[in-house]
Amino acid sequence: MGSVTVDYWQERKSKKLGSSSYRYRRVVERELRPILDKGEITIPLGNAKGDALVKYRQVHREVEQTLAAAWDEVRGINRPKTARELFQETVERIKALGLNPYRQPTDDDREGVEDDQETRDWIEHSAVVEGIAAKYPTDPETDYPMGVSAEDTRLVRMLNTARPRTPAPTIEDAKKLYLKDRFALNDPKPLERRKDEQRAERAVGYIAKALTRSGQPSWRPQSYCRTRQALERLLPGMAEEIAAKLPLRFVEAG
Repeated sequence: MGSVTVDYWQERKSKKLGSSSYRYRRVVERELRPILDKGEITIPLGNAKGDALVKYRQVHREVEQTLAAAWDEVRGINRPKTARELFQETVERIKALGLNPYRQPTDDDREGVEDDQETRDWIEHSAVVEGIAAKYPTDPETDYPMGVSAEDTRLVRMLNTARPRTPAPTIEDAKKLYLKDRFALNDPKPLERRKDEQRAERAVGYIAKALTRSGQPSWRPQSYCRTRQALERLLPGMAEEIAAKLPLRFVEAG
């Protein structure tokens, strides 16, 4: 076995067949069991010892990633949201206030008009902005609010924007949409869900690397095609589906 640590290696001998089989077996910590929905993780490694050891290394890495993600969930650690997700959250927050995030008059619209719907919208938006500012202490020199949260900053900015523009989707958005659709169809168990998430994360890394040259994005169709081919070899079955979620600019530019 060399210098490789195999704490979760288990050999199972069959007297009837006169052979052995190997598997990865690991007890799941009590705090993680409600999340992973199991008390232990067992993964067959095969009957050939050499091949099983090679497979063990890959399996161990994947299990470590799964457990790390589960611990993050237990501790309430969330992955950063994309600009598109934050934008949509702000839109929903404005709608919950009974306002339309896509309607606000310009100064020209308001001149000479006092009772139309656009003026009422403007007054309501302004009242919300003032209410947000009133929650925070003000700088004695500038009279501006201090310590405004990122969520309230996004809300105020959108309330003061006549036509908010949805941020362009990123590779991360494509990955999340792919996983959302996949889970809606399959409804996997917690462990299988985490495996899919890890595989999709690797796919995003491969896509980003293949579509970037010298630190700058490369949207050429040739790069896209090479990425698809590489993903088909590395992650069979997933590449076609996750690539279908990519923005058109990945394949139309150049």
